This record gives sequence, structure tokens and C-alpha cells, in this order.
Amino acid sequence: MKRDMELMRKILFAIEEEAKPERPFVWNLKIEGYDTQTIGAHCDLLEQEGLVKYYKPVFADNNLHGFHVGDITSRGHDYLELIRNNEVWDKAKTEIETKKLPNTVETITKVAALFMADFFKNLNS
Repeated sequence: MKRDMELMRKILFAIEEEAKPERPFVWNLKIEGYDTQTIGAHCDLLEQEGLVKYYKPVFADNNLHGFHVGDITSRGHDYLELIRNNEVWDKAKTEIETKKLPNTVETITKVAALFMADFFKNLNS
């Protein structure tokens, strides 16, 4: 499986929308255009990055039957705020692709933060 940063972004938005204080997890998160296995695998990656609190897969017959994914962590919220704006997200993706930078959460965070810094600098001009 190839990591899909766009899917990881969509998952964070969906968790933000669906998780509630009284139910701080989402069962079998659905993202249009993606199957359960792919979504689950990317939730696992988000947990490994420390962006969601946990990922609990449920297997049946050696296949992913479903999963729970926990709410977004503080680090996850910070990341989501950096990439929330579509313009910043698109510019960061283009910059990473153009300069052949590693397409990682860390790189996206740094590049998006640079675009946000430029945005704030232009506000004061």
C-alpha cells in the first residue's frame, strides 16, 4: 500500500466532525472513494504519527472487519490547523512535489508553516 497524504487529511477532518466528548472515537470511519482496509491502514499511520489517540482494528478470517479510531491528539489538531486551508494545502503539496521533498507529515508541516508565516507577514504589510 502506498501512503496517501490526501486520505490522511480527509480522515482527520472526518474524525474532527464525528468524534464527540461523550464518544471520543469513531467506529468504521467512511471516506468516499476508499475501502475499509485502506482507511484503516491510514488510521494506523495517523496513530503512528501521534495525530490520533489510538487505532484498534477488528479482524475476522484474517481480514479487517472494522476498526475504532480515537479522537485527534493535540499534535493532530495543530497539524490539521496548518493544512485546513485548501490554498495552503495545495501550495504545500505542489512545493513538495516540485522540489522532490519527502512527502511526510513532518515535511508537510514545515512547508505549510512557511506558507502560513508568509501569509501572516503579508497581513502586517
